Amino acid sequence: GHLGVCLMLAAGPDAGRLAEGIGLIRQAIGEWPAGDAAALSLRTDLAIALRSRYEETRDLADLDEAIELGRSVAAAPVRQADPARHGNDLARLGIAEQVRFRHTGQAADLDDAIEHGRAGSRLMPAGDPLRASYLSSLGLALQLRYGERGQAADLDEAVEAGDAAVAAIPDRDPHRWMALSNAGLAHRLRSELTGG
Repeated sequence: GHLGVCLMLAAGPDAGRLAEGIGLIRQAIGEWPAGDAAALSLRTDLAIALRSRYEETRDLADLDEAIELGRSVAAAPVRQADPARHGNDLARLGIAEQVRFRHTGQAADLDDAIEHGRAGSRLMPAGDPLRASYLSSLGLALQLRYGERGQAADLDEAVEAGDAAVAAIPDRDPHRWMALSNAGLAHRLRSELTGG
């Protein structure tokens, strides 16, 4: 399993190495009982690898499998018993569902992305650096849904999530610009809506 993860991380745009890493992770998963903590961690690694491959190939089957893996991990009692880990699982699942919405336009994926993003962000500890990223992603999903349905409540929540993400990231963090951009877009959209 560890070798598969290393190959996956080192693969970059090398499709052959990424496929090899995915194969090794699949093999490692088969060596553990389904509900075992190690198997669940490997299933998470496989979901990340498949989503990475989707980003390169746009093969929806990879993204579909990544989402199913994410759902199975998030539903596992051993993961639910650890709020921070469960929050991470849910937020990652929400991001994958948001990506699939962008590919297919299926409203259910966007609704699921928001539900999982909300739940995941609530479970993450306030000081966890990933929480800000997940809040920013939640804000984007809410902006997308506002664009689809025009409900001001989604835009208000997007502003709140974006502001919370920015507040959680130190000023000199190199990733802060993305949270600022996402929050700024939410504020601009709300300003256009309210005329102020």
